[in-house]
Amino acid sequence: MPIASQFQGRLPPDPIELGSGASRIPNTLESSAMSIGHCRFRWFFISTVLLISSVAWAQPSVDVLNDAYDRLVALDEATLSLPRKDRLQRLADAYNAAFAPVLDSPRLADVPRAGLETLSRASQRLAYYTDDERYLQQMIEVMEAFGDTAGPDVLKRYHQTLVQFRRFADADQLAGAHPGIEFEPVPDVVRAGPTVRPNAYAIDQGKRRLREIQIPLRGDILVVVVHPHCRFSVRAMDDLRHHPLLQGVHLVWLAPVGLRLDYEVLEAWNKTHTDQSIVLARHTADWSMINSWGTPTFYLMHDGKMVANFSGWPHEGNWLELRALLGKRSDGRIELAATAHNDAGQSRPVK
Repeated sequence: MPIASQFQGRLPPDPIELGSGASRIPNTLESSAMSIGHCRFRWFFISTVLLISSVAWAQPSVDVLNDAYDRLVALDEATLSLPRKDRLQRLADAYNAAFAPVLDSPRLADVPRAGLETLSRASQRLAYYTDDERYLQQMIEVMEAFGDTAGPDVLKRYHQTLVQFRRFADADQLAGAHPGIEFEPVPDVVRAGPTVRPNAYAIDQGKRRLREIQIPLRGDILVVVVHPHCRFSVRAMDDLRHHPLLQGVHLVWLAPVGLRLDYEVLEAWNKTHTDQSIVLARHTADWSMINSWGTPTFYLMHDGKMVANFSGWPHEGNWLELRALLGKRSDGRIELAATAHNDAGQSRPVK
């Protein structure tokens, strides 16, 4: 409840009578004098409380916000080895302590422009790692506080986060409102029908559009998180192309959710690798069983649940890990042809 409304209509109680011998002001004068005195006291008290509260919310300086952001970045790097859940909790705690009070304040618009830029970076960092809509909403509030004063870097950062959360229409509208800034173009999207539960986007060759699709997750499936920009991903895909070790394996090459779509990159890859086409993850929530979107990461799943996983594909390959992973399929077998293949364990040059 606002401070002023707490005192509205609540006058202090009548003073205690000092004794039977004390002289008393006649009722009419006493009532009038008390009313004037109480009103003056009430408004003086309210003004004092409001003044104190405004001073108490002394907005942090830009330097304080920048220092807090530097600590958040340092914490980000220091917690890389922690389990994802623990790491995100540490980052969220630091963010909530340093930035949430400012972001939740009704006086957010009073924060200097440089401070808003720091708040934008902080909210984007948490939105990126957590894929939590709350941080996107806080970023939207920062953009509203900017009004028309947001610079190109801030606008690009906001556009990237809209792309990450698949707010394609909002991203397109933002780009249209700022024709002088170079944003990543957003393709058209063909929505899936009402009976489909999409979890990925297929790239429609030559049409500059994404098409919502549903990748069935029934039974055993090997999902490999990859990206053409990752040389380790390219090496893994090159080594495993037509490899008998994957004979009979239901395999999906999946590009992660990120700040960019890289539509042209994925389209070019799929054009030259029709047998290793990459689909794009729609939302991380569609793939809640994936606990790391690092590339390349191999996930063996059964009926939509993760069985086992491993990450990385060095120059010599990661054949033992892959064999062990495939050995955990529900049928528990690896094709015999794979065990006799004379290239097993050998890495071929990246194209």
